[in-house]
Amino acid sequence: MLLDEIEPSILAHQDWTSIPVAQGRGEYAFIDYSTGWTYASEYILEILEALSLVLNARGCFDQAKSILLIIDRLYGALPLHTNISIRVVFSRALLLCGQDLKERSKIEFCRAWIMSATLLGNWHTQTLWILHSFALALLSWDENEKAASIASECYLGRHYRSGSAHPLTIATRRVLERWALTPAQLALIKFVQGAPKNTRLNAAVYEHMEIWTIVDVLPWLGEGSFGLADNIIGALLESANLLPEQTSAFRYLSRTKIRLERSMAACKARTGASEEAVTRLEW
Repeated sequence: MLLDEIEPSILAHQDWTSIPVAQGRGEYAFIDYSTGWTYASEYILEILEALSLVLNARGCFDQAKSILLIIDRLYGALPLHTNISIRVVFSRALLLCGQDLKERSKIEFCRAWIMSATLLGNWHTQTLWILHSFALALLSWDENEKAASIASECYLGRHYRSGSAHPLTIATRRVLERWALTPAQLALIKFVQGAPKNTRLNAAVYEHMEIWTIVDVLPWLGEGSFGLADNIIGALLESANLLPEQTSAFRYLSRTKIRLERSMAACKARTGASEEAVTRLEW
């Protein structure tokens, strides 16, 4: 759901413990967190998730925190196989960043990135939004080398999806201009910039798109980072196993299994954790 689809009355609302939420066709649901009465629906969750992102973007972190508490309560009323959405994790990352909780924010950014990249694609518009925000957060923490790596990935994706003249591509390029990129980063950016418009990139760059995320994110998290990826991947696949096999959701999540396993194999190959990993990459 686009952020500009949120009801203006909701954005103007000041009492964040009791929020009227539009439910389409003039119908309204009322969420009263103070009394514990909730109505859980995917539509309401979408509105609240988008609202939490808006509030974080505006620097209204206390209000965003209140919305995230309501979201947690609503998710508790949904079926057990329902995973917290990517936008909720992303919103938490922004909130923690705004509260100067660096390490916790970094983990949530990585979690949102891994979830979005493996489920939607590393160059999906939502993933690119996460990447750009993560790069700015890293810049604010003076982690310039990591910020350059993330921003270069975001630039590649935005250039490929929208072209060099798009405002989002330009915004990411301006972030990139703050650093001296590595030869490998410069070479890949030059390759993408030189590719004919509307022409699909070659297999080597698609391989880069698939494995970049988990390979490059995990070393930042130190010991236990493989466990984080395993937990995320495991939860997604478990959700697929709990769904009826004929549903589109089951088929969609099941199709990600090979991609997720390729990412883990690439990560282990890069770090030397498994001799079999290189063979698995030949699938």
